[in-house]
Amino acid sequence: MKKLILKLFPLFIVTLFISNCGQKREQSQANFGEVVFYEVFPKILDSIYSDHRIIPPPPPPEYFKFMDSSVNIEEGFEEWQKTDHFEKWLANWEKTKDSIARDTTTIYLVVPDSVSIKSNEDRTEFLNYIGLHENPTDSLIISNSFKLKLSKLKSNQKKIKFLYRSEFPEGREFWRTDYDIYIAASLGFSKIIFDKTKRFGVVNAGFVMGPLNGYGKRIFIRKDKNGNWVVDKVESTWIS
Repeated sequence: MKKLILKLFPLFIVTLFISNCGQKREQSQANFGEVVFYEVFPKILDSIYSDHRIIPPPPPPEYFKFMDSSVNIEEGFEEWQKTDHFEKWLANWEKTKDSIARDTTTIYLVVPDSVSIKSNEDRTEFLNYIGLHENPTDSLIISNSFKLKLSKLKSNQKKIKFLYRSEFPEGREFWRTDYDIYIAASLGFSKIIFDKTKRFGVVNAGFVMGPLNGYGKRIFIRKDKNGNWVVDKVESTWIS
């Protein structure tokens, strides 16, 4: 009996090892989209982020005096640029922009608690995209849903931090409420769709800065020659 046990023990160890490897492989496959999302997230954020505080304001009323039935918008703007008023307006704007750039106030971006939505339109556009890369396929891999972990969301800008959407009021009250922190935008993301080789992917992202003030982007990603995920192409999908 003891000899039999000694003979079966190595077999048991090998079987257990193979089983564990299989489980880890299945888990790795299930988490693939999540792993890629966190890796490429800083680049995705760079693709959609904009600080509306440094977007130039519209020209003042003085600009419009150059416009009449015989002058189009471009010509009127060029005329305004030749005036002393424009020089003063531009100098004041540069000071404002510089002040914002030097401001150390934390910029908060609000993110969904989980990534779970998918876009059928992305599937069609993605097939066109991978066709351009001479990698045609009708077999796509859609990532699993997963809960976002704030500690894994990295940004190339030190001032940016993240908060969960569930921590704030719902609906329009989110934007109507006064906060003691600066909230720049609310973000949204779709699950990443991959081609069957897992070398190309697409994710849909939204950047909303207020009621009727935001935009969406379709972001195509790919592996570079070093095996790192990078943003390859960005398309606008909607604007409000």
